[in-house]
Amino acid sequence: MIGRGKRNDIVKSSMNESKEISAVARIKEMDALFEKLSKTFRDNPDCVSKSEELRSAAEKLHGYLTCGDWLNDYELDEQGLLPPGLKRGVLSEDGLYNLLCDLRELEAVE
Repeated sequence: MIGRGKRNDIVKSSMNESKEISAVARIKEMDALFEKLSKTFRDNPDCVSKSEELRSAAEKLHGYLTCGDWLNDYELDEQGLLPPGLKRGVLSEDGLYNLLCDLRELEAVE
């Protein structure tokens, strides 16, 4: 029979694994959006404001940064709980914030 303390440890471990798996999927999605938006902004900034897809990506990334998911994912990375091969450019401390600020400045000029 599993003792109460051991059972709680198993439940906590299972919850952490689930959290890490959903974080990996979220980071993959957000990193792909971040890379696409960053590249387009570097290559041709005017395209961003004219593309519904890219504006939608920017809104989604803004939500990711402001709702707490970015911070949670960042903390998982800092704790070494994410897979080593996972692309995580979106988790750079200033990269996403600076991109969103640059996009906001571009919109203000237009």
